[in-house]
Amino acid sequence: MKTPSPTEIWTYRIILALAAAGVAAILPGFIDIKYKGFVQAGGAIGVFVLILLAFPAPDPAPDPAPAKPETPSADAFVWPTEDPEFAARKYVDLVDNGKFLEAYEVIDKGVGLPWSSFETSYKLGRTPLGAVVDRRQTGAQRSTELPGRPKGGYAVVTYQTKFANDQRCREEIVTLRAMPDKTWRVSKHDSSPQQVDCIGL
Repeated sequence: MKTPSPTEIWTYRIILALAAAGVAAILPGFIDIKYKGFVQAGGAIGVFVLILLAFPAPDPAPDPAPAKPETPSADAFVWPTEDPEFAARKYVDLVDNGKFLEAYEVIDKGVGLPWSSFETSYKLGRTPLGAVVDRRQTGAQRSTELPGRPKGGYAVVTYQTKFANDQRCREEIVTLRAMPDKTWRVSKHDSSPQQVDCIGL
């Protein structure tokens, strides 16, 4: 038994003391026991008192402190099973088709962007560019740290896009964040203000 209770410890000591007293009872001679000036006994009883009091029981082990609930660290997350490239493509398709409300439903609400600001930014910044003539993905990577963002799981998907009202192409960047419900949410969508030469379009 690794951690006996106080009752069990006392039981063991009494049994040991009785056993020692039994041995002392059959030994010749007389045993006189004095313990700390206030206990005096002789013979087998003296041995019983000696064993019982001279070796104090150890203090019972303190109750283990309750385990503190683990606070999830920033790195303790699970990557969503959905392909972030697919999630990013769905988002830009919604924006291309003017479905801004549906697009707003899949953004990361943690960025604190109200609907009115979201809608205005796309109507003023995206609609004048016209329809998408072509869009090609140029990269995708995952990261646990991004400038200006809390630690967590992120995916950054980049595109080169040709809009109908542009002479050349623009670089687009869709940043997605891994959420606790194992889904991707769009954390940021950037389109370069300057046009660049189209590659492979």
